[in-house]
Amino acid sequence: MTAWQKTEDEPILSGERFHDPYDAMSEEDFTSYVDRLFGGGQGPTRSITIRMPQDLLNRIHAIASSRHIPYQRLMKRMLEESVSGLERRPLSTPPVAHEPRPATGRPRPRDRKSPT
Repeated sequence: MTAWQKTEDEPILSGERFHDPYDAMSEEDFTSYVDRLFGGGQGPTRSITIRMPQDLLNRIHAIASSRHIPYQRLMKRMLEESVSGLERRPLSTPPVAHEPRPATGRPRPRDRKSPT
């Protein structure tokens, strides 16, 4: 260790001017925080390929960049939150899909009554 390194490192090693931001956390809070940060408890991961609109991918990149996290980590968090939310919802009958009417307002051919 050089003299410069020793003088620079001494205050940090001795505890002067060092504030541990995790001191106020309980052991349980800290463990939960570390698990969330590093994805603990999720099990093995698998590589997949997904196609999505370029605009959506650009928006995800922008959000991840503004939060200083990798975009794939952000996507995993978003998916996890969405799936967890869907799992918490009570099961109900799926909504019936209706075909939208054409923008012209004219009835679709099958909606017209046949002349009889």
